[in-house]
Amino acid sequence: MTIRLFPGPPGISGDAPGLALHEQGRYRAAAGHARRVIPGPVGELVHRELRAYADFGYRFGDDALIQRLATAVLAIRSDDPQPAAHTAVSGVLSLLGAGRSGSCNARE
Repeated sequence: MTIRLFPGPPGISGDAPGLALHEQGRYRAAAGHARRVIPGPVGELVHRELRAYADFGYRFGDDALIQRLATAVLAIRSDDPQPAAHTAVSGVLSLLGAGRSGSCNARE
């Protein structure tokens, strides 16, 4: 009987490209803006994700989801009336759901 072990994960070299300071600032600004303009737990979730990305400071993933999320959040005007905020929330939810293959459906 032969025991075959699977190879381990590749080693971490520690050379991931870091975020420039202006990019970190942009993600922090988007995180704060998300907390102000997106109501409820969705706004808090978006805030935490953007803040963690800015604080962690490394680019990971090649789908640019966080970059698109920050752009979508920063495009929301803070002086919009409440119905526009709900439209923005559904837009952000659809953006978050775009990275998954049908695992969650965003409904209002």
